[in-house]
Amino acid sequence: MKILLVQYYRGISIGEIEIEHINNERYFYYYFKTGELKNELEPNGTVLLVQFKDKSKEKEKEKENEKENTESRIKQCCAMALGEYKELKIDSRSSEKGLLKIENIKPIKFNKDKSEIEESQKYKDVIEIIEQINSEVLNNVTHNLIEIEINDNKYNELRQLVDDNESTLEEEVIKPNILKSYDKFESHLRKSAQRSIYAKRVENKGDRRENRTEYQRDWERIIHSKAFRRLEDKAQIYTLSKGDHFRTRLTHTLEVTQIARGIARELDLNEDLVEAIALAHDLGHTPFGHVGERTLHKILEEENVEGGFKHNFQGVKVVNYLEEKYGDFEGVDLTYQVMEGILKHTRICSCEKKKNCQKGKKECLSCHENLYKIGKFLSKGDINKLHPEYSFSTTLEGQAVEVADEIAQRAHDLDDGIASGIISEEDFLNKLKEEPILTKLNEKINDSLKHIKNDKREYIDTLDIKRARIVSDVITYFIGEIVQESKSRIDKYEKGMGDMTNLKELVIQKRLIGFDVDGKGKSKIEEVRNKLEELTSHEIINSEEVNCFDGKGKYIIRKLYKAYKTNPRQMSRTTLKRISREISRYANDVVDIISDNRDLVDKELEIYNKKDNVDELDILKHKIFIRCIVDLISGMTDDFANKQFEKLYSPRTY
Repeated sequence: MKILLVQYYRGISIGEIEIEHINNERYFYYYFKTGELKNELEPNGTVLLVQFKDKSKEKEKEKENEKENTESRIKQCCAMALGEYKELKIDSRSSEKGLLKIENIKPIKFNKDKSEIEESQKYKDVIEIIEQINSEVLNNVTHNLIEIEINDNKYNELRQLVDDNESTLEEEVIKPNILKSYDKFESHLRKSAQRSIYAKRVENKGDRRENRTEYQRDWERIIHSKAFRRLEDKAQIYTLSKGDHFRTRLTHTLEVTQIARGIARELDLNEDLVEAIALAHDLGHTPFGHVGERTLHKILEEENVEGGFKHNFQGVKVVNYLEEKYGDFEGVDLTYQVMEGILKHTRICSCEKKKNCQKGKKECLSCHENLYKIGKFLSKGDINKLHPEYSFSTTLEGQAVEVADEIAQRAHDLDDGIASGIISEEDFLNKLKEEPILTKLNEKINDSLKHIKNDKREYIDTLDIKRARIVSDVITYFIGEIVQESKSRIDKYEKGMGDMTNLKELVIQKRLIGFDVDGKGKSKIEEVRNKLEELTSHEIINSEEVNCFDGKGKYIIRKLYKAYKTNPRQMSRTTLKRISREISRYANDVVDIISDNRDLVDKELEIYNKKDNVDELDILKHKIFIRCIVDLISGMTDDFANKQFEKLYSPRTY
């Protein structure tokens, strides 16, 4: 069965539509003027689905489908236009077969009251257009219309339509010896845990192997990536130069991994998947901590480049495209389960209407009001495999990492804060006693400190021991509370899961692991987390030392950006090559900044630098140029960014 979706974009030129093949599980956004075809999110609005169905289908199934298809309503849509079935080249990386080439478009409007239209005439205009398609290449099929609304979370209905019919694609067959190997490592997992048989990749290059789970392959690839190594010199709160014992982005990542694995083991989840997500969750982070990502986001806004910047979105781009380790494809081809975990380990929404939003947090990722556009970061693959209809991970393993990240931050903010002198240990303990909500945590910490006080052993550094025990107690407390609350929720959820014998994808449709699973902020564990953050993180954020560091980081990133934008030849050859390669996907003649005539290059650079271009291709060049600069800066370590600043601006450095 082949399903084609055609979407009308309200408020945008009628020369732009969305095309979808459900059983290819790919969503594309097609620009007629440039011939560009790229991945994009589902927009808001109403859609028309055209289902091509094999004539040999049983009549009973046809009747069942017809019954389903009349349940939803449609007000306005765009129909398919004249075209032909053919191979349509996307770019130099790949091509997708079986897409319908659209040459023009015809809007169709239905009356508000459909009861006034006779049944036989309801889809007359649509049918006329479909009948003009070259039927020979559609291999003996008839047409059928399916009405559905995108905003009603009908993704599962679409998936069901495909699952209930014969697919035109060959499904992956996993060899018996591989299945046996998976069972050896994963048979102990609970019903709602992810397994290797559910793992899906964009490229899927490389055979499945015995004695190696799919998620093990993921964390191995992450550890060997350059992006992972760079975390060593990216600030968590303080830069590496602050001292050997303060957290960096890498040590934070390792602590998150340990905490997440602890939660996973308690709940019988997939530890390989948890480890992969945890190790990769901050790969998209900028130099100089969160001030770096805020600065880059602001730069993109100023340059009218859509999509925004946030480290979790950038992390998806790093593993999906920017990191190059294989000859056949860009990125490291991680499973969708890991990429979703990277994306959703922290907040995924930023919009002006957030406080007054009527949709709720569930639809944030797919909302057109969201400043962060996942389609700008997932360069290839199926966005819907990341489940944009949910703001939380649809794997329990992803949810566990999100919680572990928060626990690690609360713990090491306290540890580093006391070690740096910003937070007084005595003041913290006094404040702990004053808060009724923290009584249980306070008692746990007091027991540890009494043991230290009564111990006859002579300590080299008593404050260091106290701090270590306080941090350990905070982590232990949170893990214990999270595990206890999550177990009952997961057990209840699993009772309604039904038979999973032929399940191809496991999607957890509720948040079951977290501080605030219902989104109301009233759970006890959430109140404890908020109060602890109030006692620790706020003091650190408002401290002179941290603000000086943030100010410097913001200044350096701004100056690097200005230098690279003013004269791109100051960037590395690899970045210049990336800019040319990106533009070559949309233009036939590309100016080579490295080797072409200087006058020609200067003229091209004027286009790159101009944010108010009129020509569509020039606008596209500007956006590619700015985004590539941002990608370059975001990948830098603190030390490299400082050295580049010195190289570009210090008269003593050449």
